[in-house]
Amino acid sequence: MNNLSCKISNFENSTVITNVGVFNFVSSLFPEKHIRPITEIRYVDRYYSLVSNHSLDRLLITGSNVTSQWSIDQKTGQETIEIFRQNPEGNTDVIRMKSDIAHEIGHSVFNHLPEDKRVDYEAIWSTNKKQRPDIRAANYVAEDFCYAYAMFFLEREKLLSNSHQKFDFIKGLI
Repeated sequence: MNNLSCKISNFENSTVITNVGVFNFVSSLFPEKHIRPITEIRYVDRYYSLVSNHSLDRLLITGSNVTSQWSIDQKTGQETIEIFRQNPEGNTDVIRMKSDIAHEIGHSVFNHLPEDKRVDYEAIWSTNKKQRPDIRAANYVAEDFCYAYAMFFLEREKLLSNSHQKFDFIKGLI
C-alpha cells in the first residue's frame, strides 16, 4: 500500500463513497510517484451543466456536465483534483466517480512527463485516431492520455484491445 500524502476530503457528502473509500482506492491502485504531486483530492457538492455560465463549462466540447477537474496553482505548484456532483439530484455511480479520479490523476502524470515522453505519446496518439473515446481525446493529446491512463487501471483489457501501444506506454510509466 502507498503512503498517500495528499488530503482526501468531503467525499462523505457524495453519498456514494467515503474519504476512506477514496483513500483505499487511490492508495491501492496507483503508483505513489503518480500521487505524490497531488496536494488534495476533494469532492465538491456542486453540479455544473454545460448550459450554465460557469468557467469550467468552456473547457468541455461535448457531454452533459462537468464531473471533475485537475488544476495546478501556478504560484505554489500545488495540484488539486475536484470531483463534482454527477447530476442535479446527486450522485449515483461510484464507478464513474472512481473513473473521474483516475482520469484526473492522469492529468497530473501527463503534466510531469518529460518532453521526450510527451512527444512519444503524441506519436502514438496521432497514429491511433480510431481509438479515441470522445471528441476531447480526438482534439487534445493530454485528454487522450488521461482516458488511456484511467483505462489502464480500471479497464485494462479494454485498453489492451483498443491500443496495445498506449497500454505499453503507460505500463512503462509504472
